Amino acid sequence: MRVCFVVSTFPRFTGDPEVPWLLETVRRLRAKGIEVEIFASSYEGMEPHLLEGIPVHRFRYFFRRWEYLTHNEGATNKVQRSSLYKLLTLPYILLGALSMLRFCRGRKFDVFQAHWPFPHALFAWIGARRHGARLALRFYGAELVLAEKLPFVRSFIRAFMKRADTVDAISTYTASRAR
Repeated sequence: MRVCFVVSTFPRFTGDPEVPWLLETVRRLRAKGIEVEIFASSYEGMEPHLLEGIPVHRFRYFFRRWEYLTHNEGATNKVQRSSLYKLLTLPYILLGALSMLRFCRGRKFDVFQAHWPFPHALFAWIGARRHGARLALRFYGAELVLAEKLPFVRSFIRAFMKRADTVDAISTYTASRAR
């Protein structure tokens, strides 16, 4: 089975303090024979690379020096605090979607799993549609905070929950809020 994790943040190097649990999840899946590739945003111009043999595709969404919407702190917190970060979300979503179209060429996946469904469900849905693959959404809670404050985020999440083959969350509390 081949799985594509669609994420905002993934460790940039071994020992990176960013989402070490996500790297551990990938390690455990690979130990069970599941092939995993990562589709993640770039950070300050970071290019696609291998991390412990895991292919990590980094999509570019702005000029190198301004690519810091993700990493070092949750994007949700940044967006709520600053208009500059709000502006970065537009190229992030547009270029992430376009990059997913390119990423899908020459690759085949059985599942696209969007971590933090806003806005990653869009990217994962594009991939799933191109491959006839399953669409999975995983909620962590940050996207639900935005959905409470921004009606368009709530509508976005609802629309993709209807299209998903499976939806899960990191806790029963988060799952109940996602419903």
